[in-house]
Amino acid sequence: MEESFGEQIIPGTYIRVQAESLISPQGVATGNVGIVGTAAKATDPASGPPTPEVSKVTHILSSLEDARKLYKVSDSLSVGKQNLMRSLELLFRNGASTVYAYALPEGATQADFKTGFDELLKENVNILVAPELTTANAKDALGIVETAESQGKDVIAVIGCDTNVVATIKGASYIKADKRIVMCAPGIEAYDVADDKFVALPGNYTAAAVAGLIA
Repeated sequence: MEESFGEQIIPGTYIRVQAESLISPQGVATGNVGIVGTAAKATDPASGPPTPEVSKVTHILSSLEDARKLYKVSDSLSVGKQNLMRSLELLFRNGASTVYAYALPEGATQADFKTGFDELLKENVNILVAPELTTANAKDALGIVETAESQGKDVIAVIGCDTNVVATIKGASYIKADKRIVMCAPGIEAYDVADDKFVALPGNYTAAAVAGLIA
């Protein structure tokens, strides 16, 4: 038996520390929401630094307050030209905590929405949603979840149904076409800031509420 500085040494026992064993694995995000919608720049940046341009830029939002600093309040549902804030209200009020928002200008085309989702796939998103699109257009734009899967990204899409006819909903081919698409129905009632009252939102917007719950 050997002794060194009063400590016992066990002969034949060695300890090797591997440097790579000291590296902790990174966390995996599972509830980040990516959304594309139409919005205008906030009109009052007095409470903070100048508001940056919002059109065709991805912003990471952690709260509804973050969104309000960037985007103007959505217009009335009857007008429906700027709808991103309406969707963000539903997302955050139903549990979303990290949202990647890609804003488009008023009058954006279907091609613009597709470009927006292509940009969002470059980010760490898990759930994609486009509440202001019709069901058919949302399915078309969010078909990229299949492409994302082939690229090794784990992404799902949440789509709202723009009809309340049960037979039509059950017979929709896109419900069964892709296991990565979640279909939501019917519509919901929510407070609308522009109209200053509760309004009945079509099923498209149910997708935002459900995406928030999933997140």
